[in-house]
Amino acid sequence: MESFELPTIPEFFRDREIFITGGTGFVGKAIIEKILYSCPEISRIYLLVRCKKGVGVSERLEKFKSNQIFNRIREKDEKLLDKMIPLAGDSMSLQLGLSDEDLAKMENVSVIINSAASVRFDEPLRDAIFMNTRSARELVVIAEKLKNLKVLVHISTTYCNPGYEVIEEKIYPPLADWRQTIKLAENMDGDTLEILAAKYMDFQPNTYTFTKSLAEQIMKENSDRLPIIIFRPSISKENYFPAIQ
Repeated sequence: MESFELPTIPEFFRDREIFITGGTGFVGKAIIEKILYSCPEISRIYLLVRCKKGVGVSERLEKFKSNQIFNRIREKDEKLLDKMIPLAGDSMSLQLGLSDEDLAKMENVSVIINSAASVRFDEPLRDAIFMNTRSARELVVIAEKLKNLKVLVHISTTYCNPGYEVIEEKIYPPLADWRQTIKLAENMDGDTLEILAAKYMDFQPNTYTFTKSLAEQIMKENSDRLPIIIFRPSISKENYFPAIQ
């Protein structure tokens, strides 16, 4: 039998282009830092960045680079931080708010990491659907157009299936139809949706667990056509990336 040797992690990431959503968040920052530090031969990392309070994405990126999490990268080689390329967008929007021009820039992306999410437990259902569920669908649509895609890593949560005492490495039955849920959020006003929320969510503890569970359904449904991995971290930050503490 012919042996097959897997590449090391630095070898896998060498010369690759990555697209990451939620890169400025807690988990996203840790992922970016680890990749830049341990895989310095990576080509570039595209970050989905939202314009905020009149501050453009380039300005936000410069401020982001100054974060203390990147201290050891600055000590190693500060130029590594220039591999981060901001793309103006918003996970709440269709096409993730990306322009056609920016989508064209991503044609050589081979790794997608979906780290964007609203982790507020009291998020209005409509907003949570847009942020945690519809954004997953929009990302899949973008991924389908990438000819060199090797993996789409969807960061979910252990707590998207709160009705089970033990969570196995499988996708559980859907709490609702994700397509119908997105349509409701798009066509029903927020106040009316809030009135229906508890019953529609099958009395889930909060909008976060409900909408994240639906995102897993989207990933499952598209896993036969796309190389998708679902990662379910727990709530303890020490369980995310212990080597970066």
